[in-house]
Amino acid sequence: MAEQTEWVLKARKLAERLPAERLHPKVLGFLKDLKEGEAVGITCSGGADSVCVLLLLWTHFPELKKKLRILHFNHDLRGADSEGDEVFVKKMAEELGCGFISDKWEMKPSDSPSEAEARIARFVFFIKS
Repeated sequence: MAEQTEWVLKARKLAERLPAERLHPKVLGFLKDLKEGEAVGITCSGGADSVCVLLLLWTHFPELKKKLRILHFNHDLRGADSEGDEVFVKKMAEELGCGFISDKWEMKPSDSPSEAEARIARFVFFIKS
């Protein structure tokens, strides 16, 4: 059992406000159909949406805790802020006892990459992970 870290306490408080029954039926169905030993990759940018999803899954589905792999893609488009996001997500993963897999966008197709290029690079990482 994870110790009472800041993230564990936040996860439990969030779960009290949003019970598992309120999650989308497709999410519940997907989790119910997981095969024994199958890992679950959760993409997490460090933003509120992805952190919320991660905390809810971690809390409501304790049988997944050892299977969760947090995937973070650093686009490296915002300098120190991009690095800060990666450090933030990695620390959260460690406190929750989850696996952490990250990659950094080293090869930018142009000096000013488009949102589409960034999205493709991110999806390639997620698929490989």
